[in-house]
Amino acid sequence: MSIRLGSLFSGYGGLDLAVEMALGPTDPAFVSDIEPGPCAVLAHRFPDAPNLGDITKIDVSALPDVDVVAGGSPCQDMSLAGKRAGMCEGTRSGLWSFQCDIIAAKRPKLVVWENVAGALSARAASRRDVEDADRLAAERREKGLCSCDESDGTDVCAVCGLPVGERAEPPVNMRGLGRVLADLSNLGYDAAWRLLEAADVGAPHHRARVFVTAWPHDADAFLPADPYATFDPDMDVWLTGQPDLFGTATVFRDVWPKSGVMVSAAVSPVPGGWLDAVPPRGGLLSTPNTMDTLPARSGEACERALRRGDPDRTPCASTGNLREDVMGLLPTPSAAYDPKTGSPKTSARRFAHGRQLGLGDALNLLPTPNTMDMLPPHGHLEELRASGRGGYSNLRDEIALLYTPKASDGVYGSPATAGRPLDKCGFLSTQVRLLNLPGRMTDEEIGRREGLQ
Repeated sequence: MSIRLGSLFSGYGGLDLAVEMALGPTDPAFVSDIEPGPCAVLAHRFPDAPNLGDITKIDVSALPDVDVVAGGSPCQDMSLAGKRAGMCEGTRSGLWSFQCDIIAAKRPKLVVWENVAGALSARAASRRDVEDADRLAAERREKGLCSCDESDGTDVCAVCGLPVGERAEPPVNMRGLGRVLADLSNLGYDAAWRLLEAADVGAPHHRARVFVTAWPHDADAFLPADPYATFDPDMDVWLTGQPDLFGTATVFRDVWPKSGVMVSAAVSPVPGGWLDAVPPRGGLLSTPNTMDTLPARSGEACERALRRGDPDRTPCASTGNLREDVMGLLPTPSAAYDPKTGSPKTSARRFAHGRQLGLGDALNLLPTPNTMDMLPPHGHLEELRASGRGGYSNLRDEIALLYTPKASDGVYGSPATAGRPLDKCGFLSTQVRLLNLPGRMTDEEIGRREGLQ
C-alpha cells in the first residue's frame, strides 16, 4: 500500500522524493506552492495531486487524511544570508505556524520538516518574548519615554511625540528550531533532528540543512538520559535544569546543537549509533579528505575503522577513506610519486606494502612535457635509469616525435653549424635528413648546395 503524503512548501518536490526514498512508494494527496516555476514542475511530476496554492488560504477542514506531512517552511528570515528577522508573526519563516495547524488537524503518523542551518540560532517568537516586550514598554512609559513597537524619529517619536530613549533588546528566549520542537511537543509528538552537510552525501561543498522527523508520542518508548533542556508549555520556553542566582529555572537561550532527540518534551543528545553514516544513493563518491592519503586497510584493521574504534558500536557504512570505500579509482596525481622521481623497483615495493602509488605507476602514461624535451634523445637513457638516478624521462626519448619547428630551421642546419653529429642535431631540417622520404636530398647534395651559398 502506498503512503499518503501531504506536501507543503513543495518547491520542486525534493523533500517528497527523500521521503519516498526512505519509506517506499508514496501517493501524494496534495501539494502546495505559489511560485510559477515550481508549480509547473509539480504539475508535471504529480498530475493527480491538487496544488493548494497559498498555505495561508487553505481550508484545513477540507484536507484529506494523510500518513506523512512534509514541508520546509520559508528560510529567508532565518538564513545567515538574510535579514535574520526570525520565525515570528509577519515574517516568511513564521509561515511554519500554518504547517503546524495542518499537522494538528490531520495528525499524521510522521512529520518531516527541513530548513537552513540558521534555524539553530535564529530568533523565534514565544509568549515569554511578548511578556518581556510588555515589561520593557511599561518601564519606558513610566520614565516618559516612547514605548512604540517601532519608534519613528531619532530624538522624538513622530507617532507618540515622546522622547526616544536607549532601547534594551530583550534576550533571545526561543530559537527557530526550538519553536518547531515546542509546537510539535504541544501537539503530542516526539522528534529527532540532525544537521546534514551536502558533503555528507557526496556533494563537493559544505552547505548544510537541518532535518526534523517527528512521530506521535509513545508512552512506552525510551527516554534518553540527561536531558539538557525541557519545554515548559506555561512559560513557552525551553528550560535547563540549572537555576539562576535567584533560584529561578534558567531559560535555554543557547544555539541548538547539530543533532538531538526530543521525547516527552525533553531534549537530549542523540543515542550512540544513530549518527552512523548512511550509504550515499545515486552512485555518489565519498567526500575526499585527508584520510585518503592512508593505504587501504583490510581485515581486522578495516573492521575497527568501520566501528570507529569501538568494538560494541554498529559498523558504519563508510570507513572515511575514499580508497577503501570506493575501489577501482585511479591514484591521485602527486609530485612525491611522479615516475621521474621513482623507479619500477620502488613502485613495486610501494604496491607490495599497500602504499600510495603515483598516477604514472598505475598507467602507461606519456611523460609530462617539460623543458628537458628540448634536448636531443639520450642513447644512454637506460643506463641512467639502471644506475638508480631516478626515472629520468624526456618526451623525445619515449616516443618518436618530430622536433618542434623553430626559427633556426630557416637555415639548412648541418653538422658543422650545429656542432654535433647529425643524429644529435636539434634542427628540424637536419633531423628530416635522417628520414627515408621520397625525393630527400643526400648529404652530398646538401654539401654542394651549402657550398654554393
